[in-house]
Amino acid sequence: MSLKIRVQGESHFPGVCANCMKPATQHITIKAQRALSRHRESREVEVGYCDACYRLYRGETPFHDRVEAAARRIPYLRLTQFVTGIVAFICGITGAVTGMEILAKNRPAWPWWTAGVCVVIFVVATYLLGRARATSEASLPEEEAEVRRSVRILNFAGDITDFYFDHDEYAESFQRLNSLSTIIVAQ
Repeated sequence: MSLKIRVQGESHFPGVCANCMKPATQHITIKAQRALSRHRESREVEVGYCDACYRLYRGETPFHDRVEAAARRIPYLRLTQFVTGIVAFICGITGAVTGMEILAKNRPAWPWWTAGVCVVIFVVATYLLGRARATSEASLPEEEAEVRRSVRILNFAGDITDFYFDHDEYAESFQRLNSLSTIIVAQ
């Protein structure tokens, strides 16, 4: 369950992680912007996170390390694909010329055409397999999305700010800290 809390004036955040409720050791600035007719208005707040959630929020996770390593391997993958493509092109031209010669002599050309199709399938499979290996070694960053959703600024005008909290415990402790300035609480 999630809560929307409207606060008037300055807001104070609990000294615990907004995601897992462990003691906060790091702070992240959460920003929101809106465009008015001729200028932009922005609102920033500092929210506390524990070390593990901070790394998830910043994208400093094993997932990102594996994606970066995969991105470093992509030039080698492309070189392999280029060489395989040249070999496939040469085999295809050779097969086509040989196939035409065989057709001119009224012999069956299907072995050459089949070999050409197999080379094309090999090139496509090499590309797809390399691409899949480069990106699928890592798990999906669902935890990262969850950490980023934990506290958000929905809207603001003047000194009123609407916050959205994904975790009830954190929202309740935020509401207790800001009890004098809380205007609306909605689910």
